[in-house]
Amino acid sequence: MLNVGLIIAAAVLAIYLILGPIVLLGFYAFFDRMAEKDDMDQRKKTSALDKDPDLWSSRDVRQYLKKTRRYQSKGHDERF
Repeated sequence: MLNVGLIIAAAVLAIYLILGPIVLLGFYAFFDRMAEKDDMDQRKKTSALDKDPDLWSSRDVRQYLKKTRRYQSKGHDERF
């Protein structure tokens, strides 16, 4: 006959093997959902980037470049 300690150890091991992946999946889904909410808040704040960049007008491009301060020469060329 098996020792009671071995039966308990086997039961605990089985519980961890069955419930462990489910709990980890729950954590993953929870954190993924939180990240989606942060992305949605970030998207709402960016008004200039609402449109598809392929459809931007020259005014939208200048506004984006001023906002990000990219590609400015040392003399701060006002074309952008």
